[in-house]
Amino acid sequence: MIYNKEFFLKLANEANIVVSIFTDIYNKEKCSTGFIKSVDKTDILLKHLNQNGESDGYILRRIEDIYRIDIDGLYENKLKKLYYYKNEEHDKLLLENKNIRYELLLFAEQHRKFLEISIDYDNEQEIIVGYIKRIDTENDIFFINKVNSYGVDDGITVIHIDDIISLNYDSNDARDLSILYNCDRK
Repeated sequence: MIYNKEFFLKLANEANIVVSIFTDIYNKEKCSTGFIKSVDKTDILLKHLNQNGESDGYILRRIEDIYRIDIDGLYENKLKKLYYYKNEEHDKLLLENKNIRYELLLFAEQHRKFLEISIDYDNEQEIIVGYIKRIDTENDIFFINKVNSYGVDDGITVIHIDDIISLNYDSNDARDLSILYNCDRK
């Protein structure tokens, strides 16, 4: 078990170092890699990089789920170099860093960005993909307009904010669905 994960993550953030975080205990080779955008008491927000060093939106992961952190390794440095050599950029997120989870959901709602959300540890349920219709901050729930893999409306799902295990914001896959969804509606 890693003690004081927030400390290491904040140091990496200040140094602008690319990190890989491991949260899927069932798939020990799977990791999420990127620049740390923000860290709070419960969550980390990464400027996610794909395996080619390209911008892949932002990802939110729970700090308690992190069991391994790779900092400044060969893989991380490779992706960092590719990111800069390719002149990649992430969309700007304006967050106050008080409660990353809430702020990210509010930002996604305001900018109508597609999200990919997991609410179970085992990944037995489908990933919920779509855009936020409404956030009920009084009851800590939000309503997401689900969109299927063809870019078609697939109903509404209600989720308690604390039930989010992982969240991907404006990933490459989500952007493709957004294009299909928005172009087919014209």
